[in-house]
Amino acid sequence: LIGLYMVAFSKEKIEDEFINALRMDAMIKAFILNSIIIALGSLAVYGIHYVYMLSITQYFVLLAYIIIFQYNMHKYTCKNEE
Repeated sequence: LIGLYMVAFSKEKIEDEFINALRMDAMIKAFILNSIIIALGSLAVYGIHYVYMLSITQYFVLLAYIIIFQYNMHKYTCKNEE
């Protein structure tokens, strides 16, 4: 979990307002996706498996944030190279 936090919030070479906007957009999308997963999991999972699901979602929100942010950064850098 600590490693995911370090990767997720490490500084980029160039930090400007656009990168901050990309970070905010990725964080919002990750939280929305995590909320949907928790809501659907609450309807489908019962008992001790529900506790396991909730413990996994704390990792999922960071993984989703990293994936979405890196994807947006890749799109941005490819667009600027053209």
